[in-house]
Amino acid sequence: MKKLLLTVAVAAFFFSCENDANDYNQTGATSNEQTQNFASKPTKELERLRKEAFDKMNLGGMYRYSSQKGLTISGDMLKGQTTSSIVIPPNALTYEDGGLIDGYIYVDYVELFTIEKMVSLNKPTMGFNPQTGERELLVSGGEFYLMIRDANGTQVTLNQPIQVNIATNNSQANPNGMLLWNGITDPDGSFWWNNAAVSDVSFANGSPVFQEGTVYNILINNSSTFGWYNCDKFYSDPRPKTNMSIKIPAGFNQSNSSVYVAFENEKNALMHLYSFDAAFNMFGTPQPAIPDGINAHIIFVGEQNGQYRYEIISTVITGGNPVFNVNPGNLITTSNFQQIENHILTLP
Repeated sequence: MKKLLLTVAVAAFFFSCENDANDYNQTGATSNEQTQNFASKPTKELERLRKEAFDKMNLGGMYRYSSQKGLTISGDMLKGQTTSSIVIPPNALTYEDGGLIDGYIYVDYVELFTIEKMVSLNKPTMGFNPQTGERELLVSGGEFYLMIRDANGTQVTLNQPIQVNIATNNSQANPNGMLLWNGITDPDGSFWWNNAAVSDVSFANGSPVFQEGTVYNILINNSSTFGWYNCDKFYSDPRPKTNMSIKIPAGFNQSNSSVYVAFENEKNALMHLYSFDAAFNMFGTPQPAIPDGINAHIIFVGEQNGQYRYEIISTVITGGNPVFNVNPGNLITTSNFQQIENHILTLP
């Protein structure tokens, strides 16, 4: 049996990094998408700000796992900030060498239901649609991050599925028809979602589509997918679609800033303008994607000198591929992601 050294345990506990389970080559993205000029890998300072937000939202910690009894993590064990639970059955976790784990484990668990949290962690609801070959807007029943490590900080292997239970009423989105998704980070650092294989992630009732009930009972079947997960379905609006562009101030580019679009009265869907035209310093989408005439909030978030610089523009987006300008004189500076979240929470 592996022995736990306290010094190693403490060090491992404070070493928590954000891994995405899949990579871009696993998604089946079309060659058309791969030729777009997407956002590049974020700067170290922007990554640091997002990592600080991730750590503050992490509800997990260190737990004693019994291979004979299993472990259910809920309530105060998740810092009392969620009604969700993580159920790890007996004999479910193994070390790299295949030996059963019976001892301390480290669990990172973060859950996002609304757009202000998605902005803080750069987790927009953009899903790859294989029918169109494009990333399209999703409406979310809940995003969550799960990682489990052994006492030495090494990712565990699943011997059998573990279950994550999340109440459907955390999101205003209708749960019927929700699908399961894996988080994807492409080589340039842009984040999006890909529909999960049932062999990796599934609903406990065996269906790939959520049909009814008040709880998403989600089975994580394969530890190689540890990372970000989502219960989502494609956003639907019958209006014709338009594109738009956002011109950002000098000193900002695709590596130190992002632009998101939220629709009025829609708190569970966040669009990411993920393509970037360096010649004009503008963000946009490769295809018309925004309902013509919709009331929207354009959310620009950048990093300069280790601090956030942001602006929110509330407007009506109409056809004709409009261009909006982020005014450098209107940028708000803060070192606290929660200030941005509180501003977003005031939006209709």
